Amino acid sequence: MSKKKLSALAMGVLAPAALVILSLSIAPVFADNNNSGVCSGKKVVGSFIRVNPINKYMDQLILTSDGIAYWYQSTAFDFLVTGGTYIPEIGSWACQTDGTVLVTTISTQYQPQSGDEVKDKNTRFTQKLIVVDEDTLEVSARFTRVFALADDPLGNNGTVQGGCTSCPPYTYKRIKPVPTDVP
Repeated sequence: MSKKKLSALAMGVLAPAALVILSLSIAPVFADNNNSGVCSGKKVVGSFIRVNPINKYMDQLILTSDGIAYWYQSTAFDFLVTGGTYIPEIGSWACQTDGTVLVTTISTQYQPQSGDEVKDKNTRFTQKLIVVDEDTLEVSARFTRVFALADDPLGNNGTVQGGCTSCPPYTYKRIKPVPTDVP
């Protein structure tokens, strides 16, 4: 058999085999679990809020398709003069093997001092979220670590400031477009 025919035969066998292998190795990345309550990128990407009607504030959580997380709480401006405040938190999120979502964000807190706000500390806020359905994430654990301004907030030198593993019902709901808002 000539080299040309052998080469054509090899391509005729190898190319389809390579395509099958490639298809099988990529397919699970795009799989979704049809509302089964398991983390997948399709389910958790989006904008969510958690309203606290008792204390009258709202948490905002944005999870992007490339793993970026943004967290902010509407009370940030409530304490500017008396109790300090913080800037919006940025970070990352990832699906865990148990089907939950782990979200870690970093921020800087400010404290009032002689009528001014001064940088006080860095914080790392980590939440473990249960995927209830495609529109609902529920907090199963959340912890805040506090770091001196000179310390790396990605390191392990921080002090746990607060948290819970049996958290009260903190539920994030997806923000959806509301067509009826526009006449």
